[in-house]
Amino acid sequence: FNWGVVATAPLVLLMHATMPCVTRGMTSPRRCAALAIAAPAFALGVTCGPSLSTAAFLALWGGGAAALYGAMHASFLRGNCSNDSLHPRANAVFAVVAFAQSAVWLAEVADEVVA
Repeated sequence: FNWGVVATAPLVLLMHATMPCVTRGMTSPRRCAALAIAAPAFALGVTCGPSLSTAAFLALWGGGAAALYGAMHASFLRGNCSNDSLHPRANAVFAVVAFAQSAVWLAEVADEVVA
């Protein structure tokens, strides 16, 4: 039994929920929906934190999630993927999200290391 795996599981789960994988392969529409929900919430929580009111946070989160899901859906439709099929992971939308989320993760980890 590996306690290190158990101890880091919540962090790894959060990382997988907020960072798209941009290597070759396929991903499911449910994974895309989860990414569209989790990535904007994490980014807003880390960058804005408690400075936003609840209403502003929810409005920005909803707008960010809708925009991200719409962009992913449009890129998949442009690639002739149906809604229920697996989608390619290597696309421009995933690359932009991965870049932005990596900057958010780096900022959060740096803040925790310094603090």
